[in-house]
Amino acid sequence: MSSSPSPQPIIHRPRRLRRTETLRRMVRENVLRVEDLIYPLFVMEGEGEGQREEVPSMPGCYRYTLETCPCLLEYYLSH
Repeated sequence: MSSSPSPQPIIHRPRRLRRTETLRRMVRENVLRVEDLIYPLFVMEGEGEGQREEVPSMPGCYRYTLETCPCLLEYYLSH
């Protein structure tokens, strides 16, 4: 019957990822909350409430006229 060697205690803990503040920031765990998100709201020139124009590079996002913004802000702040 052979016995397996017992684990050796760690004498030196390698901390290569914690040497500098820059490295610590890079390997830090991130926590993302809903409060951290920003909704993109784009304003365009023009008059009239309800006018909108889709942003081609961002499907589902629109540019709105200035008159429309107060209603949108109320809606997004309530959700």
